[in-house]
Amino acid sequence: SIPHLYTLMPDGAKIAQPLLEKAVEFDPDYPVAHGFLAWANEIQYVRGGGGENHRNGALRHAEIAMSLGRDDALALTLGGFAVAMVNHDRDAARQAFDAALAISPTHALTYMLGCVTLGWGGNTEHAIEWAEKALRLSPIDPLSFLPRNMIAVARFARGEYEAALADARQASQSNPNWSSAFLVQVAALTELGRVDEARRVGARVLAVLPNFTISGHRTAMNIAPSIAEPWVKALKTAGLPE
Repeated sequence: SIPHLYTLMPDGAKIAQPLLEKAVEFDPDYPVAHGFLAWANEIQYVRGGGGENHRNGALRHAEIAMSLGRDDALALTLGGFAVAMVNHDRDAARQAFDAALAISPTHALTYMLGCVTLGWGGNTEHAIEWAEKALRLSPIDPLSFLPRNMIAVARFARGEYEAALADARQASQSNPNWSSAFLVQVAALTELGRVDEARRVGARVLAVLPNFTISGHRTAMNIAPSIAEPWVKALKTAGLPE
């Protein structure tokens, strides 16, 4: 189930979810299984436009993961991330990440998921710091595209559009169907004046996420105002649906 989940896309999460539900059914007190199940629901809610069942599932299993896994860095990280993305409670997530790092200071996944909450929350410098640390700790990790892309988001926010484009393209090489890396490319290309190219990449976003809208994306990610204004404007200019 984990390889399907590591695509970070709704289709993979749909495959992983029933397998994880069986794991929880077999061992209801296994915090990591609850954590991964929270993540599977989060992906379908945030990226797939899932309904309240996925939102509630993410929060329920996140709470169980963090409660049962107070001494488990992985469970705390997965639960904290789901809370951050679904409930937009970045303070609670940061507490979970800090607790995870107190248990395991070199836990790469904590830095990988933590940089996402930091970056979209507008804390770009800290996001880059955590993303780079994640890549140092686990340079060939199957999720290495995630911190690379958050570095790209942070560089976009700082107006470093060429660098953001290069980082996002590198993220796409690791996960060719990941919508978030396409979005950074669209935004960076637009700011560079390469709107026709941005529209072509935007078509790839809609190919993997047919129900994508800019407003839905902004709300789901709870994008900080410092990033949201130029980000949304660029995506609109590239012709993505509002």
